[in-house]
Amino acid sequence: MTLQEWKRSKKLSNAEISLLLNVSEGWVSKWLSGKTTACSLDLAEKIRRRSRGKITAKDLSREKREMKNAEKKEAHNP
Repeated sequence: MTLQEWKRSKKLSNAEISLLLNVSEGWVSKWLSGKTTACSLDLAEKIRRRSRGKITAKDLSREKREMKNAEKKEAHNP
């Protein structure tokens, strides 16, 4: 699923997309190279909910940490 397809399915504004693209370093390059993971999209959805007050900052921090750990495991186990 491309970012554009995901954006359409979630009806995100351009401002929300900008917020999402600044989530993690490398997220944009992964998207551009077609390697965006489902985990990244899930985190992006959580950030969207956070921006609307439906998820806490603590939850978001935990999700970011878990995503980075999952990406490290992927890199070590191709």
